Amino acid sequence: AQRFKVIVAYDGSDFKGWQRQSRTKLLTVQGEIEKALSGILRRNITISGCSRTDTGVHARGQVFTCDIPWPSNRSDDLLRALRDRLPPSILPRSLTPVHCNFSSRHSLAKLYKYYVNEGLRSSPFATRYVYTMGKHKNRLNLDAMRKAASYLEGTHNFSRFGVLENEIEKRSPIKHIYSLRIDREERAPSSLSAPCGHPLDDGSAANGETPQIVLSCICDAFLWKMMRRIVGTLLQVGLGRLKPNATLEILEEESRSPRGSLWNHPLVFTAPPQGLFLDTIFYSERELKSAMRREDKSAVARCKREFLRWATRLLHATYCCKQMH
Repeated sequence: AQRFKVIVAYDGSDFKGWQRQSRTKLLTVQGEIEKALSGILRRNITISGCSRTDTGVHARGQVFTCDIPWPSNRSDDLLRALRDRLPPSILPRSLTPVHCNFSSRHSLAKLYKYYVNEGLRSSPFATRYVYTMGKHKNRLNLDAMRKAASYLEGTHNFSRFGVLENEIEKRSPIKHIYSLRIDREERAPSSLSAPCGHPLDDGSAANGETPQIVLSCICDAFLWKMMRRIVGTLLQVGLGRLKPNATLEILEEESRSPRGSLWNHPLVFTAPPQGLFLDTIFYSERELKSAMRREDKSAVARCKREFLRWATRLLHATYCCKQMH
């Protein structure tokens, strides 16, 4: 059998997460892919995914492997056949033969992105992919959120931000966040698209009506719900309900809840799933460093744009004041 590495994108709205539910008939992404592969090869096929996304969470770069009796030089034919059998909400982006020792689960780091709409309503084409703040009229304080996020970068015990499942309680809560960035986009980024490439932006964001907040986190590994709980807590900071040093206080608490693995912390909030995307999974230092450089360049470019925008507004205000006098 030949091992193949597959990068897949999917809209998680209609699925009960990634992982196959063996005891139930719930619709899952893994279950649909295994059913498609089994139909092509006429035998039961099991795949191994890198990340178990929750119900309603999307992916642009989920990775899985499968060992199947298929010639490595006909991978394009298998990719076309797999696309034909899968629903439109699941799109295999690439399929390549790899060495038998390659494991999708042994990744170096993952990039998750979370999209927030500050407006009262989202475009009807974006509601499945963006968390809309709704009733909160004031814009988020990004400076406070960035300060709170800075405490989370580096190596820490993130047990307070994750929920340890009974079956994986032995997993270490010590994680390393390489980068945690928060940016405001006056126009929805082109990368914010459905798995099949349909744009979600209807133009309203270009008029400043629904600016997008993008939270990007590169971490060596994530605990269950860790990204959503980090985002939810940072949003509370942005709304002024928590101080920026709240994240530092949470990290400094070392005691575990007497309730065990499923517990709540009064300063930790969980964001809803629909704004979360598994964007990229890194398997080499070169891929990770390249992504970090792109993050740095995009952050610098956004700072320059914000400076020019505020400078223009200041000049306009000064001109108006002179005209009035």
